[in-house]
Amino acid sequence: MDINQLFYHVFSSSFGEIVIVFKNDTFKLKTIYLPGSPSQAFIRSSGDKFLKDEKPSADVQATCQAIKKYFNGYAIDIPWKILDLSTMTDTQKGVLRATADIPYGEVRSYREIAISVGRPKACRFVGNTLAKNPFPVLIPCHRVIRSDHSFGQFGGGAELKKKMIQLEKNHQNRYQRNLK
Repeated sequence: MDINQLFYHVFSSSFGEIVIVFKNDTFKLKTIYLPGSPSQAFIRSSGDKFLKDEKPSADVQATCQAIKKYFNGYAIDIPWKILDLSTMTDTQKGVLRATADIPYGEVRSYREIAISVGRPKACRFVGNTLAKNPFPVLIPCHRVIRSDHSFGQFGGGAELKKKMIQLEKNHQNRYQRNLK
């Protein structure tokens, strides 16, 4: 078997079907397809480029459980060590880390993220980076909104973004999380 072979696993959450894509030799998550994203098209078009994971490993199961936990109203810790960030620049990684630092139940603007990474005029860069975020939910890009407080775009669709923000607001009192 090719050690670079990618696998996918489909599972259900309380918000709908989710697909994760990963490397299995040393487990590295490549991307997450949320409900409302083109997961079915992905599965139909994957051909032999990706193999369906028939027997999920402990790493796959743990990843799926963390995502399910989120969709059931619980904050989750970001499993940085399993995220494949190898195709991202340092600045893009900085945007993802700044986004990951947004506390559960809160939102920030694209501009606030741009300022936090030392590029105050790079709002569009932040938006483009988050539009390509391969790890929605784990890297909570749904918590980033426009400066005018409108929701903006989201890979799972604007409705899912609204629902995720509302889910967190509904359960926020559960997490008076200490900032790092």
